[in-house]
Amino acid sequence: MPQWLDVGKDSFRAAQALTTGGRWRSSVSRAYYAAFSLVTDSLVCAGAGFANQETPKHQALANLVEQHLIKGRAQERRLLKSKLRTLYHARINADYRLGISTDRQTALAALADMVTIYQLLGVEL
Repeated sequence: MPQWLDVGKDSFRAAQALTTGGRWRSSVSRAYYAAFSLVTDSLVCAGAGFANQETPKHQALANLVEQHLIKGRAQERRLLKSKLRTLYHARINADYRLGISTDRQTALAALADMVTIYQLLGVEL
């Protein structure tokens, strides 16, 4: 049975492939879910609960990160939360706001944010 870390790594590879293939919107969406899955895995390992759900609510991530992850490293925790928010908004734009252009630069920025999140949480890709 796959774990959240496995789902995150699969989404990471999908985001890379979609970027290579010029599928900007889908790449941004997968980049966010790669990060979301990794953070979910980290939160589960840290003992966080999600009110009888398998994953946290997207809006609750920042608070859960603050409470459970990267203890004693406030600057890195702030960066993690910032990258998560940036990726989430890029994903919302890509998935739901068709009037907003999602281009190569946006997809590459999403990949870079995702890699930063992995690094901050100490996960090898």
